[in-house]
Amino acid sequence: VAEQPGATAPGESRPARLVAAVSSTLGLAILAVLALASVVLAGFLAVNLDDRSGVARAGQTAASVAERGVAAALAYDYRDLDASRDAAVKFMTEDYRQDYLKAFTLLQGTDDKPGPVVSTKTVVRAENISSAVMDADNELVRVLVFADQQATKNGRLQPILGNRMVVTMVLVDGTWLVDKIDPLDAGF
Repeated sequence: VAEQPGATAPGESRPARLVAAVSSTLGLAILAVLALASVVLAGFLAVNLDDRSGVARAGQTAASVAERGVAAALAYDYRDLDASRDAAVKFMTEDYRQDYLKAFTLLQGTDDKPGPVVSTKTVVRAENISSAVMDADNELVRVLVFADQQATKNGRLQPILGNRMVVTMVLVDGTWLVDKIDPLDAGF
């Protein structure tokens, strides 16, 4: 016996078939929504992981530049202060460079009145530099830097001075530069 369209199976009412059809359609719709949500979530996680990887690379690169910049900024030689200055400022943003040059000029002095670095024949080396990234994004990184300064004044070796500082690095035209150096006090 052929089934008639709209006919119900024995023991099955027309509302029961309607409920079954709606349930089946609803179940498929829920599965489609869940599948779409899974694809969106996977995409979000992939982008987020890629961004974190980029931030980690930015932090490592900025920390490396911070170490070299601090080494140059903390070291100077009275016999060639222009070279010491030039070695340091190439790691700095324009704003920080201006602050650094003001302080450096006080140390250097003028032709008429030599500053303390020249009058005491001071040579300072920055050594044992290490760092750790404090926080980072793709364009700004704060780096905790440790550096020892070994000085010679008037030919006498001075005690080692340990420095701790937070160095703010910014990305300028694809290059990491020192934007600020904040010394940490002994109460760190």
